[in-house]
Formats: sequence, C-alpha cells, structure tokens
Amino acid sequence: MTSRTLTLASTLLLLVGTIPGGGSILRAAGEGVVASPQAALGPGPNWTDDGPIHGVKSSYTPLVITGPNQIRVYSNSNGKGNGDGRWYMASGTFSRVGAFTQVLSPSQIFDIPVLPGCAYNSPFVRTNAAVRGPSGRYYALLHIRDCYTPTNTGDIPTWLTSDDGVSWTYHGRLIIDGGYPGVGGNSNDLIVQEDKPALLDPVNPGNNRFLYYDTIYTSYGLAKMALLFSADGMNWFQYKDSTGQVADLWPSDPQVSSYTPGFIAATNTPNGFHVISPDTYPATKNLHIFSCDGVHFRVLDPNSKTQNGPKGTNLVYEGATGLVHALSTGEHYSMMEQLWSCN
Repeated sequence: MTSRTLTLASTLLLLVGTIPGGGSILRAAGEGVVASPQAALGPGPNWTDDGPIHGVKSSYTPLVITGPNQIRVYSNSNGKGNGDGRWYMASGTFSRVGAFTQVLSPSQIFDIPVLPGCAYNSPFVRTNAAVRGPSGRYYALLHIRDCYTPTNTGDIPTWLTSDDGVSWTYHGRLIIDGGYPGVGGNSNDLIVQEDKPALLDPVNPGNNRFLYYDTIYTSYGLAKMALLFSADGMNWFQYKDSTGQVADLWPSDPQVSSYTPGFIAATNTPNGFHVISPDTYPATKNLHIFSCDGVHFRVLDPNSKTQNGPKGTNLVYEGATGLVHALSTGEHYSMMEQLWSCN
C-alpha cells in the first residue's frame, strides 16, 4: 500500500468515523450504518510461548496485570485436595506467583443455597473472570453452582466488585432480561469498558460498559455464543435477533462452524474484541476469532498456539505494552496487537 493510499484511507476514516471496537463506518443519506473492512497490517496472530507461570496449575485462572511484570491470578482452586470450588487469588510476576489465598467467603454468597449432602464445597465456584479497570477498580463474574455434582442449579452467573482486588463485595445473581432465566453457561470472560456511557446501548451492544460471551441455553433458545451486556453490572440483557431469539454470534465459517464453543475467553483492545474457545472438551485445539464491533466475528486462527490443557485459555490486554496475554493451564503466551480486518 502506497503512502498516498494510506493518506486517503486515513482521510476517509476521519470523514466517516468509527464504530465501537474500532471498525470504520459508512453512512449515506437516509441509510443505516454499515461496517467496512479494515486492512490487516501484518500476518495472522503471532503468539509467543513465554513459558510457565510457576504456581499456576489449574484452568480457570483469569489473569490481571497490576503493573510492569506484576500480576494477579484468580482461581477456583488452591491446588489442594479439599480446596476446589472456593475463590482464590495469588500475586507475583509472569514467572511465578505465591500461594493462593481465599478472597471470597462462602458466607458472602447469600442467594445460592448450600446443598445438603454435597460431597464437594457448597456453593461451588466454577468458571470465573476478573478484570481490573483503568480506574483501578476490580470487577468479577463468577459462575457458581450449589454443588459440583450433582447440581440442582447449574452454573449461575454472579457479580462482584472490589476496590483493591483482595476484599470483594458479592452483589448476587445477575438479573438477565429482568429476571432469572435458566442459563447454562461456563465462560471465562468479562469485558469492562469504564469509558462507555452509564446508559444502556441496546442498538450497539459492544458500546456498553460490561459484556460477556457465553454458550447460552435459555427460554429464548440456544446460541453457541451469545452476547450479554450491561450498564451497571447487575442488570444484563441478551443480544437478540429480529425474532426475539438469542442471537448466535459464532461464525458460520467452516473452519469453526462445526464446533460448539465452551470455556470462552475474551478481551477487548483499541482495535476490537478477541475471543478464544477450545474446540471441544478435552480441547485438541483453540479457536481464535475476532470482531471489530463485538457482534460480527471472523476467524483469525482455527488452531491457535495458545492451546495447552483441556479447557481453553484466559485472555487480558495490556495497554502499556500493546500485548494480548493468554494463560492456558499455567502456560503464558503473548501476542502484539495489530489492526485486523473486520470481515
């Protein structure tokens, strides 16, 4: 591409603006918004295997970056035989973290009952996501069930916040579409955009403060990958199609269309939204997809280098370095973010 072409493209983007997540938009008189493709500046995802983070062994381990080479890892396991199903945190570096300490007491979980006779910890924290916003405030979305197995509740999404990432406030079950529909999900993701308006944006769901992707089974139907969005963290809405069914955002591309995602990991960058899911359980490969607006996804890599272990990965974007980090059953990977084509 010549410098003149780049100049013209830059001018066009200035004239037509952008959509949430970084895609450009074209609007003609009397017409709606149509996403236009961006030029990809480079090859496909180029992940580097940075080696293990010693002390991290399990799969549900959201990674939070607190400073240069300073991290926190959250987990539903402390690595001990009787510790699974609680919520823990460990601090350290990209090389090693210390011991996991419990940061959520079972007594704080006021709306999911203890299951009598459960052979495991009850209630049981399963998949979890934790994010530190630019303000320094922490947010978490935990899927909790009454018992690991058998369970009468399934995985219930819940909301937590913290000023320091150590002392957490448990706010309870997510209110979804005004109620508590039966939601069966197992995601590892939460996207926080503190700069977005406090008012809900149902037209452009990627333009909301809080998002997460999940495999959803509800009264509204089945979606391989649904999007839920919120302005306040407690009241959530499922993104639906024109028929009122939960919109399925999983790409129809034959490279990934035959798979049903699970243990979904996601993060956003100035360029858009990255999602990685294993192909099955136990995973044989990770599927990496991308969207400029949070709704329309394309395949970046049908066999991501981030696959390690049976349950996918955990993602976080580090704005200070421009790196996307993945943590897959203790193995750390990083990728320099770049512009990607929207379609």
